[in-house]
Amino acid sequence: MKVVLGLLVCVAMASTAAAQGGLSADEKALVAFIDAHNGEAMTLLERVVNINSGTQNHAGVREVGKIFMQQLDAIGFKSEWIDGAPFKRAGHLVATHPGTGPKILLIGHLDTVFEADSPFQKMTPGEGNTAGGPGIIDMKGGDVIIVAALKALASTGALKSMNVTVVMTGDEEDSGEPLSAAREALVNAAKGTAVAIGFERSRVVTVPLCKMRSVDVLGMFMAVPSAILAPRPPTWPRRRGRWTSPRPASARARLRPSGVSRRFWPPCRCRAAGATGACRCRPA
Repeated sequence: MKVVLGLLVCVAMASTAAAQGGLSADEKALVAFIDAHNGEAMTLLERVVNINSGTQNHAGVREVGKIFMQQLDAIGFKSEWIDGAPFKRAGHLVATHPGTGPKILLIGHLDTVFEADSPFQKMTPGEGNTAGGPGIIDMKGGDVIIVAALKALASTGALKSMNVTVVMTGDEEDSGEPLSAAREALVNAAKGTAVAIGFERSRVVTVPLCKMRSVDVLGMFMAVPSAILAPRPPTWPRRRGRWTSPRPASARARLRPSGVSRRFWPPCRCRAAGATGACRCRPA
């Protein structure tokens, strides 16, 4: 959670604390808030995990979405529910927080692979500080981290000037049809985005934005900017019941940052790294 929070803080505050070898006072306040409110985050996690939201359980997906809408609205976001009837799914949560900073897109999803008839329905404690439950990693835990990080930023006043959009889709595990309708809300939210962060799983690598394109990364995002956060090199094609698409023909020929899969390197070429170490990009 602290790692993800640090990513948001970096984008929002452009802090030089890391270069100076320590956290700023604001960053320390953010970390302290997360520690102090970890119990609330765990309570929220258990609450949403214990609601079945298999993709085909539309009522359950909407119920989980409503809980996250309330959480985001409480800290100044304007949330709306995109009805999924046109693509035969529950729908999506889109929450916006306008601000003067660069546009940040935070991506999660509300559905799980465990349908209403699955025997795996409740969150249970594991060894040490671990727990098990349907959708904890994939990805209600990530959704809770989004909320917790934004609450921390709100507590210090940093959120006030941030331009943030949160999209939590309701059909990541089994995409609605037509796909263009199912992904319209995410595509629209991604337009003009400077940074996109996905909150599924724990290991992420970033690549710079160049232009909009349709890609598929570990089944998390169906159509997002070329800046994708990939937890691990994905497989191709996707598993049964998920979207498949031809691999970009020239993907392997592109230069790419270390750690980014050859299969999904976006259609842009790296120039020399800037002062921040990020790879600048230009359209191919």
